[in-house]
Amino acid sequence: MTGALPAIDGSSLTGTADATKLPLAGGTMTGDIAFGDNDKATFGASDDLQIYHSGTHSYIKDAGEGVLYLQGSDWIVLEDTDGNNMVACQDGAAVTLYHNGTAKLATTSTGIDVTGGVTTTGARSFFAPASENFAIGVRHATGGGALYFGAESSSSTPDGGIYNSGGSQILGFGNDRNVTIPGGNLVIGTSGKGIDFSATSDAGGMTSEVLDDYEEGTWTCSLRGSATEPDPLITSTASYYTKIGNVVTFQVSFENVATTGYSGDVTFTTLPFTNNGYRAVTAIGLYQMAYFFLLFLCVFEDFNSSQQSLVLC
Repeated sequence: MTGALPAIDGSSLTGTADATKLPLAGGTMTGDIAFGDNDKATFGASDDLQIYHSGTHSYIKDAGEGVLYLQGSDWIVLEDTDGNNMVACQDGAAVTLYHNGTAKLATTSTGIDVTGGVTTTGARSFFAPASENFAIGVRHATGGGALYFGAESSSSTPDGGIYNSGGSQILGFGNDRNVTIPGGNLVIGTSGKGIDFSATSDAGGMTSEVLDDYEEGTWTCSLRGSATEPDPLITSTASYYTKIGNVVTFQVSFENVATTGYSGDVTFTTLPFTNNGYRAVTAIGLYQMAYFFLLFLCVFEDFNSSQQSLVLC
């Protein structure tokens, strides 16, 4: 500037502010503030907090020391541009994560609440509180059945187990690698399935190593002759059988057996199972005939029917 300044009469100044400008001591905006790309709104002596748009992405950046805090008196909610929740945080209550506007994981006072399935990759580790004697516990929300793994070896409870809603153990997994069924049976639900002994050594002609059946019961056995027989037939007073896999053993008891009317070999009838066609099966027994006891060897000959011949030796 050159030249002399005109004299200013201070009495002509009114002291009113320009309504189109903000005073240095602050004021109220009545319109938008436009920042160009990469023009930043900065806060702090060293531009520690920066808010800007790069031309591609938008940033709220803590560029200085300390922590970036977002505080709300009730809720802090992150939404998409359509107003759908992505993260909702309520003061003194749950923090909820959303997928496409649907809540999937929320914190609770005792842990987390997951809606839907859980998929993990890599190593998975789950630990129960130190006050519990197991590493993993799964229980119904209403206190129903439970599944526990990794109980302490010093505990009276096995290393793992399945429990019913009353707390009674249904299945136990021991630290000794044994499985216990405290109050029930192991039920094979599919015919032809059973206990597999394939870990054992085998004979050359092995065709199966699965024990797939066990049965025991009673039936009515009769005696008849191969040529002629008395009428009525002699029936047993007690007939018991045990079937393990495809091997059947049985015990038959007759009382007051008389030979009158018999000729030919003595034959058992109505055995509990039809044989599979094999022959040369023998058994040793005690046979009572008219007050005499004979030790006999019985050979079952006709193995394609339910009647088997008994030859006394």
